[in-house]
Amino acid sequence: MKKLKPHKVDWAQIERFLASADKKLASAHKILAFDEEACLQQAYEAMLKASLGFMFSHSFRAR
Repeated sequence: MKKLKPHKVDWAQIERFLASADKKLASAHKILAFDEEACLQQAYEAMLKASLGFMFSHSFRAR
C-alpha cells in the first residue's frame, strides 16, 4: 500500500509551513515555564508542520 503520492512543489507553501513550525516551537518554549502538557502539544504540532514541509520539498505528500 502506497502511503505517499506525488505533490507539485510550491516553495512559498513550504516556506509558510516552516515559518509556522518555527513559531509553534518558539511558543512551546515560552509555554514550558508554566504548562508542560500544552508545551508538548505545541512542540508536536511544530514537528508535524516541519515534516510536512520536508515532504513537500521532496515533491511528496501523505495520502
